[in-house]
Formats: sequence, C-alpha cells, structure tokens
Amino acid sequence: MEDHEVALPYWDPTLDYELSNPTHSVLWSEELMGEQGWDGYVHKSPFKSWKNGSGIKRNLGAKGYLMKETDITTITDWTNEYQHIFAHTAASPGCPNPGYWSAIEYIGADPQLFVGGDMQNFLTASNDPLFWSLHAMVDLIWEEWRNLYQWEKNVHIERSLGNDDEDKTLSDSRRRALVCCRSVPGGKQSNSPQWAEYKESSSTCGDIVTTSR
Repeated sequence: MEDHEVALPYWDPTLDYELSNPTHSVLWSEELMGEQGWDGYVHKSPFKSWKNGSGIKRNLGAKGYLMKETDITTITDWTNEYQHIFAHTAASPGCPNPGYWSAIEYIGADPQLFVGGDMQNFLTASNDPLFWSLHAMVDLIWEEWRNLYQWEKNVHIERSLGNDDEDKTLSDSRRRALVCCRSVPGGKQSNSPQWAEYKESSSTCGDIVTTSR
C-alpha cells in the first residue's frame, strides 16, 4: 500500500545543540518527546503509552553530544567518495579499511548517547520513538549527499560495492528480521525521488510549546 500523504518527522539536533543547555530544550517537554522523571523514565509525553515492555528511559546529557552543523558539512562538503560515507566505524586492530569521521554512523551515534537510557544501548535504542526521528535525520543527510555527488558521478552504490542483485541488498541473516518488508536498493538513482522528498529544517523551534524548565 502506498500513501503519498504520509510524513515522517525528523529530529534536527543541530537546533538544540545551539542552546546553552540542550537538556532544557522544548523538545523534552511533555507536549513533545516527553519529560524525564526522577527515575529516568518518561511519564509525561504523548508517547507515555508507547508499547516497548518497560516504558521509555532516558538520561539526558550524561554522555555524548548533539549533532552540530559542522558534523553535517564534514559529510556533505568533505568527500564525494561513497567509501568514506559507508566506512567501518568500529574497525578491529589490523583491519585494512580505516574508519573515517565522515561516516554517517558517527554523527548518528553521539545524539543517541546524549539521550541516554534506552537510546544508549543498540539493543534497546528503538524502544524510544525519538530513535526513528533521529535516523530519519540521518537519512536526510544521506539524501543531501546523494543529491550533491551521486547524480553527477553516475554512481550505482550497490553495483560499486560488488552487489548486482537488487533483491539481495541485505544479507540473508538480516533479511530474516524483515520478512514483512521488501528491501529497496537505496543507492539506485531512480528510487528515492519517486517516493520520498525532504522538507528543509526550520531555523527555529517555533513558539507554540512552552516548557517549565
């Protein structure tokens, strides 16, 4: 089923990064992503009934940092090589493939550490609904990079990586977890413009919601 009216909200952490104390952002109000209680759990939020087994847990600002504008430009302005975008981010000693600071996984990981709680652990990160909005932002950065470089270089990512079978862009072990879904080759030029587009981030957070902090 296709619904062209569906919109997925993305979280742009660069707006909150500019605050003197990002943990006081209106994002963490009970009207938006929820207030963290004394026990670390989110009790007041539109997502308070989010079904994840134990509730949403956070530990704002204890670790990591939020994405800043220069993190994005490190990717979009520094490299036009997809190898730098998909570089291994936790290479073992002696690995012949170095890690690059331009790898998208880097800037997506630190905001997860900043949110803490469920988001800090990759096994529980998706328990927090904010995880999906953060990675929609990561996908936006990937789309911006593609628009800058892939079209002019005529690069087909899957084929360049040595995978010509578009129906097997995920390994069998990963596909088992996605049996209800069809994997779409995200590197193919003709795909994403047909079914998705991104709106530019606002320069402000707006004045609709107030916070008691």
